[in-house]
Amino acid sequence: MNAKGFEEIYNRTVVVTLALLFSIIMFVSISWIVDFSHSEIPFELEIALWALIVLLAVGVLLLRRFFFSWDRLKAIATSEGADYLLAELQKKTILLAIIAEAITLVGFIIVVLTGNKSSILRAAAVSLILFVMIFPRKSLWGKVVSAAEKLH
Repeated sequence: MNAKGFEEIYNRTVVVTLALLFSIIMFVSISWIVDFSHSEIPFELEIALWALIVLLAVGVLLLRRFFFSWDRLKAIATSEGADYLLAELQKKTILLAIIAEAITLVGFIIVVLTGNKSSILRAAAVSLILFVMIFPRKSLWGKVVSAAEKLH
């Protein structure tokens, strides 16, 4: 893998991740600008939506641990090579970012249904914490790819 190819894939991943992060900011902004009606929804539905947020957050944490475990990355690098490993890092990072963004979307749905604007802040805070954890770090990706090149 040449440095230009690495830079290109890494930069595309960062752009997609930042675009998803920007959508979180847009959901929060829309929630605070638009006045949604204060309709009564069943309490069970609101609890189910919050349970979905918790499930998605735990899912991101577990998937991140699985996708980026060194043993798994080493197996991919050994069998497929560094180029495929870099593509896997990109796909899995974007997938985790999409799931983290979905948490804010569920928070937005709660705001639309209940009119409680603080819900979006809590959901966005969870999403932002996850984004900090899954954001691609160039130095770490570089180390993983260079180690993969030595294995293959």
